[in-house]
Amino acid sequence: SALVQAGNILSMVCLWQALGATGSLVGYIVLFQLAAIAGMVPISIGGLGIRELTFYSGSLLLSRYLPVELNAEHGVLISLMMFG
Repeated sequence: SALVQAGNILSMVCLWQALGATGSLVGYIVLFQLAAIAGMVPISIGGLGIRELTFYSGSLLLSRYLPVELNAEHGVLISLMMFG
C-alpha cells in the first residue's frame, strides 16, 4: 500500500513539473492525498468532481491561511490529468 501511494505521489510530482506549476510542492502532495480520500466518498460516480473540488477549495484555503503558495488552476489540472 505504501509503495502504491509512493508511486502515485511520484506520478503527481512528474505532472507538477511537466506543467511548470509553481508553489509549494508539499502543499500539492497534501491536497493530492486528500483528493484521493475524498474520491472514495460515494456521492458521485467514481469521485468525479469531488477530487477537483478538493484541489480547488483546498488550494484556496491553504493559500489563504498558511504561508504556502498554491495555484488552484494547476491543482485542478493535475487532478484531472492524474485521476481522469
